[in-house]
Amino acid sequence: MLQRKDYKFWFCTGSQDLYGDECLAHVAEHSRIIVGRLNESGVLP
Repeated sequence: MLQRKDYKFWFCTGSQDLYGDECLAHVAEHSRIIVGRLNESGVLP
């Protein structure tokens, strides 16, 4: 019998301050969208 392991997945993103606040805000928003879609997919635990 196969045993299922409980995994935790962490999604980490980053950027550099030299790109400016607007770019950092885009990175943060895109990260939230990606994580939301991954959570909604039901593919990951």
